Amino acid sequence: MLISGYFICKSQMSWRKLFNLIMQVEFYNILKTIFALKLGWINFNSMSLSQTIMHFLPMINATYWFITCYLLSPYLNKTVNTLKQADFRKMLLVLLVLYSILPTLFGFLRVGYDLVERMFFYNRFIWLTIVYLIGAYLRNYYDHNKANELKINLKKLVLVAVMVPISIVMFYVLNKKSGFGIELAYFWPPNTIQIIILSVVVFKTFLSLKIKSIPAINFLASASLAVYLLHSGAFAGE
Repeated sequence: MLISGYFICKSQMSWRKLFNLIMQVEFYNILKTIFALKLGWINFNSMSLSQTIMHFLPMINATYWFITCYLLSPYLNKTVNTLKQADFRKMLLVLLVLYSILPTLFGFLRVGYDLVERMFFYNRFIWLTIVYLIGAYLRNYYDHNKANELKINLKKLVLVAVMVPISIVMFYVLNKKSGFGIELAYFWPPNTIQIIILSVVVFKTFLSLKIKSIPAINFLASASLAVYLLHSGAFAGE
């Protein structure tokens, strides 16, 4: 979603694009259903009429909620392109304090990472919207062509990467000495401070790289939506 915010914030969502997106989702949902029927993974005779109908409406029943998030992109783009930089920065600061900084800090009180994703009515839809806005902010105001920007980002990346094993060792020692009971994977949730910093630094590092367009990679990338639709959603665990 960080990448989406960066590249989509300047685009216009048309009804044709929306229709094509919905048709792709429906195509792969039906394709997987056909295979599931052949393999005996699903039996419509044991499902109610409402369950059957909802099965064929994956963008409504949260099967592909990640795709559903994109329906908000045109309106998020209008917000992004209307706000002044100072107001945009303040909005992101408030959102990050509410949904990242405070949950990360106060999650320790629950001795685990479950509270990190439960404060202030948090859900993944809200977090993806925030990450989309961060990507849009980078697109509008981050200059990745500045001198030494790649070196600076690489140093930041190394620093943040080192923080990961250090935090695990620190939690392990605290648990052993004090019995505090902190999950070693405490920083796993996507809205923790460590993960959002790591994500932004990795993204900025790649922006600083001078990578030419490679047709083969572009061709493979064009299939990324299909891969997501096939491996996620209904029957993903089969």
